[in-house]
Amino acid sequence: MAITRLNNNSISAVSALPSGITTGKILQHQFFSSYVGNTAITSTTNVATPVTDKITASSSSNKIIITAMLPVFTQATTSAGDQDWFIRSTFSLYRGSTNLGELFSGGGSGKSTGSYNYGHATDVSTFSWVDTPNSTDELTYTIYLRIQMLQGNSGQANPQGLASMTLMEIAP
Repeated sequence: MAITRLNNNSISAVSALPSGITTGKILQHQFFSSYVGNTAITSTTNVATPVTDKITASSSSNKIIITAMLPVFTQATTSAGDQDWFIRSTFSLYRGSTNLGELFSGGGSGKSTGSYNYGHATDVSTFSWVDTPNSTDELTYTIYLRIQMLQGNSGQANPQGLASMTLMEIAP
């Protein structure tokens, strides 16, 4: 097998795509960051969190990349003694009123006795999502949160701490 060496001067760098070609470029981005308070969510159905942002795509064929981070303190509680329990927080990404998908976060678990009746877990949930909205309307993305009772009878999820969301429009 012969090895061919190239002269360093024979390769030229491409500094930009030709005019009018935007494939794979980030066209715009939006960033949301805020401290979210300790608001107990006890619902087993989705509840909107303050983590939300908007973007308007310049073409209906473009995609939106969403990355987000949400710190959640999950606590399982029960009023009955000598009961094992476990809950987890589940968060979903919505575009407007459309649920794009859900992810599971940390859980609280433990055993209730006469002197101890709760457990907790703190988790920072992060995710990335690629959406194809096929729209040039203003799009609102929001993180929703709920608890999922896996065992036991009560609990809560508390979004608390620094949360963020980044939206990026990219050309396909």
